[in-house]
Amino acid sequence: MDMAATGKAIELKGIAIYRIEDGRATDRWVITDFYGLLKKMKVAGAWR
Repeated sequence: MDMAATGKAIELKGIAIYRIEDGRATDRWVITDFYGLLKKMKVAGAWR
């Protein structure tokens, strides 16, 4: 998937969930919407 750089900023959406025990973060889960990013770049589904 070759694309030339545009120099434009992107916005990437996602969520981070932390488990706190005794005042400290013990676990972290991060989910990022990469498909949404590909749709904005108009390349989603290009690999089909």
